[in-house]
Amino acid sequence: MTDWVSDFGFSAVDEETYKKRVIDEDSSIKKPIVAEKEDLSALETRIEKKLDSLKNLEKKVDKLLSLIYDNENVVEERKQYADVLANKKVKALADIVMPLLNSLHRTQNQRYIDWPNRGPIIQKQIDNVNAILDGSFFNEN
Repeated sequence: MTDWVSDFGFSAVDEETYKKRVIDEDSSIKKPIVAEKEDLSALETRIEKKLDSLKNLEKKVDKLLSLIYDNENVVEERKQYADVLANKKVKALADIVMPLLNSLHRTQNQRYIDWPNRGPIIQKQIDNVNAILDGSFFNEN
């Protein structure tokens, strides 16, 4: 009939056993840890080495961050240059194409277009468009 007591996960102990367990558990907590100077100096040396490696790591991270920030500036400058160049190209193309479109629109009610010698004129504009696209148009002007 003692099985019903173990169902709750505890067992009864006498006072002597209880005191022995409590004193053993308390004494392990209260015992001071004694370290020798050699152990402390070895530990200090290891800590200093770790701190030095952390400082070196911090320097490397700082260097990487500065490189990233420098590259961001270069990328931003190149982006601005590309935007300016693209705007310049679009404007130059519009200066070539818009007169043709305006002339065609202005004469929309006329059935026929009289355009003598259009071959050389069109070829000149094609050459201008190609020069704009490859960038040589801006070097010439």
